[in-house]
Amino acid sequence: DYAVYHSTIYDNPHIEVAEIERIKKTTDPDTWQVEYMAEYNDKVGQVYWEFDPLTHKQELTEAPIMRIRGMDFGIDDYTACAWIALLNDNRVYIYDEYQVNNLDVPTHAAAIKGKTTIPVQYSVLDSACWARDASLTSVAKRFAEQGINCTQGTKDLDGSISDLKRMFANGKIIINPKCVNLIQAIAEW
Repeated sequence: DYAVYHSTIYDNPHIEVAEIERIKKTTDPDTWQVEYMAEYNDKVGQVYWEFDPLTHKQELTEAPIMRIRGMDFGIDDYTACAWIALLNDNRVYIYDEYQVNNLDVPTHAAAIKGKTTIPVQYSVLDSACWARDASLTSVAKRFAEQGINCTQGTKDLDGSISDLKRMFANGKIIINPKCVNLIQAIAEW
């Protein structure tokens, strides 16, 4: 024996209709659908459910304000690099990617430099890469020795996720379709 009940925020007698309408106006449609209207949404469970391949995946030829590289070094996991163009209206265009694992820093650095066909103003590297290993050398120093000087990134996972979610929701991130690994990671994470 079982019973199924479906209630929405409108069924709560303790919340004024004006308050419900205020909440609705300040809530994105997907959150409203799931959290307040108790409806199924197949994006639930994804971190970046605001990502829509139909709107966020496209090629651009717009002139950027600045170009940067975002890098993350992995030993067993992938070492990744994203080439990013900062555009007008606080938009970001990710136009190329690199993702390989089980290689040393000199090999990654050579590949990253080889893919950097248009100069970047600076590179950002995961903050964990400034820790020194047993040889008292950091991954950041090894990249610098290979000609890739990096700025230390921040380690605020929750803040970074929140920023990216907001940017996806507002259409501020555009990804080149050739960045298949990044697109797949965003869609699955």
